[in-house]
Amino acid sequence: MTLLLYAITDGRGRLDGASTGVQNRPVRAVATPGLTAMVSEHDGIPSLDAATAWSFERVVEALMKDAAVLPARFGTAFAEPGAVRDALAARTRALTAALDRVRDRVEVSVRVIAAARAGAQAGGRAPSAPRSGRDYMLARLGPEREARALADRVGAELDPLAVASRYRLRTRAEVPVAASFLVDHGDTAAFVRRAGALGDGLAGVDVVCTGPWPPYSFVGEDDDV
Repeated sequence: MTLLLYAITDGRGRLDGASTGVQNRPVRAVATPGLTAMVSEHDGIPSLDAATAWSFERVVEALMKDAAVLPARFGTAFAEPGAVRDALAARTRALTAALDRVRDRVEVSVRVIAAARAGAQAGGRAPSAPRSGRDYMLARLGPEREARALADRVGAELDPLAVASRYRLRTRAEVPVAASFLVDHGDTAAFVRRAGALGDGLAGVDVVCTGPWPPYSFVGEDDDV
């Protein structure tokens, strides 16, 4: 037996329209006082593909409609219900505090997408390679500073509308800034409007806002079962 964990809730979540999960297995509760783990039984940890990911996400989103939810990382599993209860009991205080932190809140994702950079200089020639270690470091500092400046602009506009935020800078990617925001459910519409308008003031980039999502980015290692 393998019990695949979807999420930990405060016991009030319902599965309207999502009573089955990955591989169409029934989703059931394993509870301790104040905490409930939602699981489905499998022969082993299922492989992760698009259908599996959607089935997993559908269960988590159904739970968060009327309960505080700590979504699990896909693949978190236990051998039997007693092991689930033991894990919940051992982390009751930390998990309860984490549930209080995300209660009535959702995650909204914001990505800053850079306009296609000129991959070649005038005449179609590729940029020359750095001639020294100093040139190499200066070439790297440029994108890093740009990504940091973009993150600072995003934060100045959006951090005041969020309870918490997390940023990831990717200086060698087309998405130099990816950020996640924990937002009060009632403030989601205002947050999305502000994020949508943010791109108008940033030259050379587009700002893409998605969500609301379960608060995956705000379940830290200390909150995991």
